[in-house]
Amino acid sequence: MNGGTCQSINGNVGYQCICPSGFSGPRCETRDACTPNPCLNGGTCMSNNVGGFACQCPPGFSGQRCEDRDPCASQPC
Repeated sequence: MNGGTCQSINGNVGYQCICPSGFSGPRCETRDACTPNPCLNGGTCMSNNVGGFACQCPPGFSGQRCEDRDPCASQPC
């Protein structure tokens, strides 16, 4: 599922899925909300346990995806 590779284990009695980047779960069924990174302006994406994400924004940026720039961050005054 989702491009995972099946690998036999325990003498071909069982298997495990090797998931591609951005997927996880026993059968690679869970998509990582941070792949690709939805955060802008150098924000760091953090997945949560309900399939969502939160962005940790660098100084001077805010918003759900770090899309809002603080016009005072450069201290123009």
